Amino acid sequence: MSYLNQSPGAELIFRVRLHQISVFIFQERALGNTRTDDAVQTVLSFNLRSWSHNGLRYFVIGDASPQDLDKLSELLKAAS
Repeated sequence: MSYLNQSPGAELIFRVRLHQISVFIFQERALGNTRTDDAVQTVLSFNLRSWSHNGLRYFVIGDASPQDLDKLSELLKAAS
């Protein structure tokens, strides 16, 4: 279990080749003043994908390639 602004959320861990990708899922209301726009970012060699669906905010973070994060993000979006 993970926490954001003292609110619980889920953390899923995926392995893609030699890389670990973390997926965090929080309720939108738990984010408070946290910036929550849909995002595609790279910071310090970590890639981030973020989106909202049905009151939940998803964060996909890892040092895998941007294409691998895109594929996982699309699979998660299709499943929800």
